[in-house]
Formats: sequence, C-alpha cells, structure tokens
Amino acid sequence: MKKILAICLSVLLICAAMPFAFATAAEDPTIVVSDVEGKAGDTVSVTVSLKDNPGIISARLKLGYDADVLELVEATNGDFAAAGYSYSTDMTTNPFVINWCLATLKANDTSELLTTLTFKIKDGAAAGEYPLTVTIVDPEDFYNLDWDTVEFGVDEGSVAVVEDAPVVPDEPTYTEPTIV
Repeated sequence: MKKILAICLSVLLICAAMPFAFATAAEDPTIVVSDVEGKAGDTVSVTVSLKDNPGIISARLKLGYDADVLELVEATNGDFAAAGYSYSTDMTTNPFVINWCLATLKANDTSELLTTLTFKIKDGAAAGEYPLTVTIVDPEDFYNLDWDTVEFGVDEGSVAVVEDAPVVPDEPTYTEPTIV
C-alpha cells in the first residue's frame, strides 16, 4: 500500500511540475530587423537586434537589400564591445556581412542592439515596401560560451518608401465687400 501511495504521489508531483517547466522555458533567440519608412532622398536608420539571447557569444549574418532603391552609407556598432565587431570591407557589398564576437557576453531575456545600418533612399525611388533579408553564412557561426551551436529565428524588416502627400491649395475665401 505504501508503494502504491508513493508512486501516486510521485506521478502527481511530476504532473504538477510539468506545466511550470513549460511555462518557464525561454523563448528562442531571434534576430530582429526593424521596419522603417522614408521618402526618396531621406536617410533612414535600421536596427538589427538579438532578442532573448541565451548566451550567444559569436554570430555572423548577411543583411540583403534592394540596391536599386537603397544605398548603405554607415554601419554603427551596437551594445557590445567595439573590438568584437567586423563588417564587409566595402559598404556596397550586398548582402552586407555583420560579424560580432564577444567572449564575455552573458545570457539575457531582453533585446540587445547588434548594429544600426544607415541607408539613403535613392532619389527617384518608387513608393513601395522593400524587404531587408537576413541570411546565415554558416549555422555554426552562432554559438555560446560552451561552443555549442545555437538555433535562432529571424524577424526580417523592411524599408517603406512613401510619397510626399500632394499639396492641396487652401480654398479661396469669400469676404463680403465693405461699402464706404
């Protein structure tokens, strides 16, 4: 009888703990590229972040864009030590390579800024939404302190080119002439 009671209590404890274990599981890490908008001739800043970092210390990815519409003019380091960054050597490389490595990075559950890319929307660019795509150079380029490969998701962004709103002239107003 004691064995049956012990088994039942063990099963009950395991069942009670299971929902808690699933509820506390961390989200998958995700590379997040922002969505921005601007007009032809504008300069826009696109952020590339790492959400729900489980302790990734090294990553290499490529960010692609429509070179007929966008011109990459600058890449700025994000939240990590400046020594850990490297980029494509030529700003016209498309897709543009973003590489960072920081052996002291710790896991966190917030979004960390990897880099900010500044694009100029080319003059004469047609209105529309232009995707910013993320590709992985090698899945083994994402790893943690234990040198384990880490799987992650991607939230790709876009640049929306908007047109200037047409200027509508003010309606003429009529005033009653004054008789003197």
